[in-house]
Amino acid sequence: MVVTPIRKRIKSFLVRTIVAESEIIVRIIVRGKMSRFQLGTDVDIYVSENTLIYERDGTQQLHRYLAIDLKGGRLKGDYMI
Repeated sequence: MVVTPIRKRIKSFLVRTIVAESEIIVRIIVRGKMSRFQLGTDVDIYVSENTLIYERDGTQQLHRYLAIDLKGGRLKGDYMI
């Protein structure tokens, strides 16, 4: 997870997924504000069928999405809420 240095807002995070029996890593570039979450949290990311995914440094990058749903607790400081 990449966060800003002062306010600790999330800029991007990595998602490991399986497509056609091969594992790929996708970097999600966050738009707007998003609260921090714990490593290993299940994430549902909703995208349209014609969303472009770019490749950079061996990972896929997703810049546009419709919604992100975090399955689990969010972090506040070092505590789960």
